[in-house]
Amino acid sequence: MMALILRDAARLQRETTRRGGERDALFDESDVDQLLSQRVVHGYGNPFTIGGLELRFRRAGHILGSATIELREPGMEDARLLYSGDLGRPAHPMLRSPEDVPGARTLLIEATYGNRTHAPSPLAQLADEINDIAGRGGTVVIPTFAIGRAQEVLWHLRQLEDRRLIPSLPVVLDSPMAVDATDLFCRFPEEHNLEMELLMDTERCPLCCRRFEMARTSEESRRATRRHGPSIILAGSGMVTGGRVVRHLARLLPDARNGVVFVGFQAAGTPGRALVDGAKVVELQGERVDVRSTVASIGGLSAHADADELLAWLRRWQRTPERTYAVHGEPDAAAALATRIATELGWPVEVAEYGGRIEI
Repeated sequence: MMALILRDAARLQRETTRRGGERDALFDESDVDQLLSQRVVHGYGNPFTIGGLELRFRRAGHILGSATIELREPGMEDARLLYSGDLGRPAHPMLRSPEDVPGARTLLIEATYGNRTHAPSPLAQLADEINDIAGRGGTVVIPTFAIGRAQEVLWHLRQLEDRRLIPSLPVVLDSPMAVDATDLFCRFPEEHNLEMELLMDTERCPLCCRRFEMARTSEESRRATRRHGPSIILAGSGMVTGGRVVRHLARLLPDARNGVVFVGFQAAGTPGRALVDGAKVVELQGERVDVRSTVASIGGLSAHADADELLAWLRRWQRTPERTYAVHGEPDAAAALATRIATELGWPVEVAEYGGRIEI
């Protein structure tokens, strides 16, 4: 998974600088190759040492390979530091739940959805949006993250098809990275809940819709945009900050028959957030694009734990941390989570300050 992410980041930087970006690329494919040649793999739950300190990864349940990180001195009962990273959801339809941890002196807890709870059943809304857009002859564009989210959306689309809640439409996965990530689900069955025999059966694979296509090349991507009649396109990036989805939206947003369905968090300042907030014009690839298509956001499909799920994970800790810091969330979300931790758990907690330093 690391190789997929780093190679994709290098490719995006190369494309950006080629189009006249203001900065040089931070790294390229050769740097990625050099880094990967020095990689050492450690499995979940197996402690290892670096510089006299012991580290341990536990399953975080966010995407394949995601992990919480414990840092401790050998022989210590509790970790000196635990970083949650992105925590997944306990009832994810595909991935295993985040593992519990015994405790740590200092905790860094993510707060992406620290002020929200996910909708209990987002699939009805997803089906409604698809049916409305297809009914008027339009294209459904789903900006999606290539790893985790794309595979989950494909799984949901297949379930909706099988239950006859949406028509069987052409579904195009337009992302070489997402195609490769989908292949990883077949190679690492121990990390998810899908039955391996289903993944290997092209007739009924839960990640393959009935009229499923994968677009690896630029020409295959362009054909997906030019298709006539209702269809569904899944393309990155999830926040419309780059990738192939930008080209699709530049062409499809001005047509009122089409629709955009967001299925993940949209950070402030991104084109995705502007669309969700109701922008009538967005800038894509340096051009102003009129927005006449419908735009919907379905929050319940997020792979991040919501506020209630974060609190439930913390309640299972065996010992209270000496200090807790809310990180990786917008200011209002981090503040809301910190308030709930303090009032509901009675833990000492604060929102981490940008550039701040702490002693662990």
